[in-house]
Amino acid sequence: MRPTLLPRRRALLAVSLTALATTLLLPPPASAALDGPAAPAPAPAPVEEAAPYVAQAVCDPAAKPGTRALADALLDHYGTGSVGISRDCSAGGTSEHKEGRALDWMLDATAPAEAAVAQAFLDWLAAPGPDGERAWAARRLGVMYVIWNREIWSPSRGGWQPYTGPNPHTDHVHVSLSWAGALRLTSWWTGTTARVDQGPCTPDPGPAGTPACGPGQEQPAPGPGSAAQPQEQPDTPAASAEERALAELAGLREESLARLTTDGRWVAQLASKDVGIVDPLQTAQNGTHTFRAVDILAENRAALATVGDPAAVLTLHGTDFGRNARTVDGDPFWMTVVDVGAGGRADVEAWCAATYPQLTGDELANSCVPRRLTPSRG
Repeated sequence: MRPTLLPRRRALLAVSLTALATTLLLPPPASAALDGPAAPAPAPAPVEEAAPYVAQAVCDPAAKPGTRALADALLDHYGTGSVGISRDCSAGGTSEHKEGRALDWMLDATAPAEAAVAQAFLDWLAAPGPDGERAWAARRLGVMYVIWNREIWSPSRGGWQPYTGPNPHTDHVHVSLSWAGALRLTSWWTGTTARVDQGPCTPDPGPAGTPACGPGQEQPAPGPGSAAQPQEQPDTPAASAEERALAELAGLREESLARLTTDGRWVAQLASKDVGIVDPLQTAQNGTHTFRAVDILAENRAALATVGDPAAVLTLHGTDFGRNARTVDGDPFWMTVVDVGAGGRADVEAWCAATYPQLTGDELANSCVPRRLTPSRG
């Protein structure tokens, strides 16, 4: 689901996805700019490290000041497109849009002038700094990752990789920011190097405007008028529930692909299902052994509750890594894997046994098995 579109030079307000703002699409310039927006503050030495991936943890969709400022800078500098930031809490899947720290810059990859603008921005974002520092502007802005035209890039990994999510991002450039970038605390805005582990609050004295975390508090209270948790969905017919579950799984996969690293590391696979599959060793939430999309999503949520760390859980297709895991009909399996920090197969097996002591033998092997995150192959 696409976030609310916001017109050029207007205040970017956090609004419901269903309340679409009037959008003014300006004609693209005759030729795309080869440079990027000017930084309002001089660069410190050194600038920030590459921003690590930090997944959505709460739903506070109000557009954050750094996200708004970057949107304004893009529209002012390049003079084309429109920008959406906020995504309603009722939308399926996890997304930094729901924390106001992601933007969608609406550009058409099939329109040469707009595609040239996008390419100019992306080249500028990844370009080296004055002393050869990699991804200079991206690091100073706190960019976590970018998706555009079936490819994904992040300064922490470097290099563009194929993006196979359900939305090919051919009609917009997606940019997700770190919390420091979203809160306008990075050196691009302040001239002071920001912490790359900055959250929406800080356990230590931080820059002005950064809320302090209370004892044991990992997230701050969301802003006025925002939901602390995703809003409850109304009762809907079973078909709609299936469609909504598939949409949420697709959103979870999109976020997971943004941080997937196929470097051969060992992970624990907690689920591998296709819609309609029959598993005699497991019971779905519907009381049968036949798993629907809502049951696969429930397995994914159970894995997250078991692990507790959203950043450790990946929701993927069986074709996203390793040997392509498909059904006899050619459909990829939905897989939930957890990065448990294992050094090898034995470490994963020990983690599985400790995490699921109630399971043994075939039941344990059917619920938690070692896998390696290697590049996808046939």
